[in-house]
Amino acid sequence: MTSDVPQIDLTDPGVSRDPFTAYGRARELAPIARVGAPGFGTWRLSALTVTL
Repeated sequence: MTSDVPQIDLTDPGVSRDPFTAYGRARELAPIARVGAPGFGTWRLSALTVTL
């Protein structure tokens, strides 16, 4: 299942420049996305990408 969940890497310069495009791409792939950034350690964060 984890391979089906897109990841948004907050350290990626492309995400920093245009976070809305990165979020939109993830939203097209799945209703949730994994968010990664330094300092999260082993914690896993997910972002809800569904429009309510």
